[in-house]
Amino acid sequence: MNGLRIIWTWLKWPLALGILALLMWQNRQGFHALSQQEKHWPLLGLASLLVAGGIGLTFVRWYWLVRALGFEFRLLDACRLGLMGSAVSYLGAGTLGGDSFKAIVVARGQASRRIVVVATVLLDRILGLLALLWVGACGSWLTSHLFVSEFHTTVRSFFWLTSAVGSIGLVLLLIPAVTHSRWIGWIAHLPLVGKVFHQLLDGITLYQRQPGVLLGATGMAFFGHCLMITGLYCCALGLGGWAPSLPAHLYLTPAAEIVGLIPVPSGIGPQEYGIQEGYVAVAGSQVSAETARQAGFFAGIAYRLILMVIAAVGAVFYFTGPRPSTQGERPA
Repeated sequence: MNGLRIIWTWLKWPLALGILALLMWQNRQGFHALSQQEKHWPLLGLASLLVAGGIGLTFVRWYWLVRALGFEFRLLDACRLGLMGSAVSYLGAGTLGGDSFKAIVVARGQASRRIVVVATVLLDRILGLLALLWVGACGSWLTSHLFVSEFHTTVRSFFWLTSAVGSIGLVLLLIPAVTHSRWIGWIAHLPLVGKVFHQLLDGITLYQRQPGVLLGATGMAFFGHCLMITGLYCCALGLGGWAPSLPAHLYLTPAAEIVGLIPVPSGIGPQEYGIQEGYVAVAGSQVSAETARQAGFFAGIAYRLILMVIAAVGAVFYFTGPRPSTQGERPA
């Protein structure tokens, strides 16, 4: 197992860059057209602000989850750790590298209840994924009359089914009778998934008396995803090429982000591929598949560059400021 982990450590970046290089070669003829297109810099600037706002909401969301459990934790620390986590995700596998960094740093300041505060990181990720599925379900509803095919029916069914199952599961876990049932205990002892499920369960049960915290956090995640997806839409408009409608972006981008969960550094390569193919899937007769593919690829690259700049700024912000203060519980 350790041998496979070492091999993957060395392969993850070549794989990510290989996928990106393949996409660049596939869209090589579009570079000239991109250079000739009139850029709309205010829209690209707005895209940066929207993406930064969406990322900022993720920090506020995590801060709220931690503070709700009685821990001393500053919003500034949540922002600094979150920004550095964004940078670390380019070194680890997928987004989990950044989550692991946040969990380790926060847990280091806790003499007790370390597992509880670590569980907030995992819970924050789960709520963010559930909100992403909600966005996809809403986007699929808004575009249900535009894209009609067996493929789109399957994608819509996936979004509606997974968001419904996730929502019902979250509601059930907020009921004490359910979390203390025998079959929940059986799941917690399963190999591989049991430990993760147990940590998540520990985190959720602490919010059973304040379900509004989880609902509010999921709402913030939903709004944050919408901001970032609108940022991607503005990237496409700002580059001066063809772009699907905003409702179409709310439908295609969550699917692309799920593809981007493939464990390569911050989803580089797979996410751009997902955006590119999402543009092709919703293009219909508006433009050719080649035009849609190129528009999706370049919009995805512009979006990625914004994310990388924010991550780089976050790393500088983290190392030039005071270390985060994570002191245990608030005094009564």
